[in-house]
Amino acid sequence: MWQCLCPRKAIPFSLNKVEAVSIETLLKLGILRDKEDRLRLGVELASSMMQLHTTEWFGGPGGSWGKRDIFVLRKAVERQVVGGGMTLVWEPLLDKPFVCRTFGSQQGSNGSNTNKSPVADYDKNLFSLGIILIELSLQSCIEDLRDPSWDQEDRISPVVGTQGTQPHQLCDNPEYITANQRIGEVFKTEQEDYGLAVQRCINGMRLPDEAITKSLDNLQYKNEVHANIISLLERNLKVHNPTYCITLPKLNVDLLDIHRFYYL
Repeated sequence: MWQCLCPRKAIPFSLNKVEAVSIETLLKLGILRDKEDRLRLGVELASSMMQLHTTEWFGGPGGSWGKRDIFVLRKAVERQVVGGGMTLVWEPLLDKPFVCRTFGSQQGSNGSNTNKSPVADYDKNLFSLGIILIELSLQSCIEDLRDPSWDQEDRISPVVGTQGTQPHQLCDNPEYITANQRIGEVFKTEQEDYGLAVQRCINGMRLPDEAITKSLDNLQYKNEVHANIISLLERNLKVHNPTYCITLPKLNVDLLDIHRFYYL
């Protein structure tokens, strides 16, 4: 099933020249080059997660979702090539993202290992968000960012989370290890606000009251997430585009065979 995550708009081109493509595919093709497009996509995913985290569209209680679940349309346009000929080029429409989930079957098709091993005591939707923010920043899939030389010593990774550092906790989640290896690179690539948002998604936040239930179902925790993660992403985007206006997702449902579309 498909859910699209923004208000539907009329498509002014022939549908036989349009196809859906996942963020994973765009990352592998190396065509997410525009920084503002990537920042805007990250903000829209974060905003949608905050509103849809209780639904299976964004992982439900397990909180597992990722680049294989997020799609955009791309259209074929004619471009002139050297010599005067014409060729078709596929251009992604990044302002119309949507999420695809398969219900009634085994989950986990998104390529995420977020359920393999618990790495911190907070809502796992945030960990999923942190992974895709890293991928958008470094323009690579998390699997391709992993250092193949990691060994048993790397697996005994300091799990920071919200309960302080636990340096001897065994971690068998390669996404968590890779994310922590690459956070420094994200800080070098992006501004500090973006890096801090990613760091808090991966390792959790320090809260004013550690008794707060660390779930997005808890309003107090949700407010902390918005103040310490979402607002940082929005502020970072506005540095690049001061006129950008954050719009809230609107549920729009169409049934096509067994697929459901929900625009971000």
